[in-house]
Amino acid sequence: MQFVSDNWAALLFAITTITVMFFFFGIIMSRITTRRILMQNMFYDRRHEWLLRDQEKHRPEQEELAAALKDKKGKLLKLPNVSFHYIDEERVRDFYSDYFREPTVESMVRELVTETSGEIKGTLPQILESKVGGSNLNKWISTIKLPETSLNGMFLKYQQETLKNNQVILDLELLDVELSDVDNFQKLIEKLKEELEFDIKKDAVEKHINRLKERAADRTMSKLESARGWAIIMGSFNITQEDEFYCYRYEHPVNQYLVTTENPVTIEATIPVNSIQPHVAGNYKQSIGSAIPATIYGEVWQPISRDRKLFTLKITPLAIY
Repeated sequence: MQFVSDNWAALLFAITTITVMFFFFGIIMSRITTRRILMQNMFYDRRHEWLLRDQEKHRPEQEELAAALKDKKGKLLKLPNVSFHYIDEERVRDFYSDYFREPTVESMVRELVTETSGEIKGTLPQILESKVGGSNLNKWISTIKLPETSLNGMFLKYQQETLKNNQVILDLELLDVELSDVDNFQKLIEKLKEELEFDIKKDAVEKHINRLKERAADRTMSKLESARGWAIIMGSFNITQEDEFYCYRYEHPVNQYLVTTENPVTIEATIPVNSIQPHVAGNYKQSIGSAIPATIYGEVWQPISRDRKLFTLKITPLAIY
């Protein structure tokens, strides 16, 4: 009887042990399977992201925008001179001086030290301070006189360097849209009509296409809302006179995709009438109410805001030509 009891206890122990082992094995396999699924999902998600990025790079609208930006930058970098309509002379001279003074001083010191010793020992600030007896370096640099150049030359060089260093926005007046949804919907409507002779009411189609166009325009609108810093705007500006100011107004091409905004999206700049350069002053008086081609190098004063119903991006000009 004791023997049977012992065997029964051993059997129960073995069954319990095996059950526990299967239980833990199941937990381990479940975790392995879960981790494998998570890894697969991560892989598919990343692959999907890569595919989307690749599609983004190669969609026609993005390629068209990239080509327009390249063309604009190339034209600006190759300008031999400019004929100013307006220029803030004092700020241009200050910006030019601040932007180029220290690199010019650094070049001068390198040449000086190389000529005298054949090599540069120590940092440039140490060398500069040794040359001026340890006096305030910034004060000494501020007294360095840059080579004489014309206002035209100063502005062109400043503009070129800020362009090369990507310190100025170039695409505010350009259109950046995603039209794949619009194209796909139009193709679907055509297919339904051709293959199934299913004709949808024109009003319903146009209403949905307009919604898709507004969604497509969101890229450009977001860009105009987040605009900050310096920008170069090239386009056809409508000239109006408001009291003692000329107003430049550029109608943004994104308006062709918007149907619900109360006012058109514009880029605007104002300058005093008496600040127009004399050689074009007469032309401006004759061009009020007309559109003229112009380029504005300026700073974003006020971006647009859909929430606040502000659809005018305002620029404070440094130069107009």
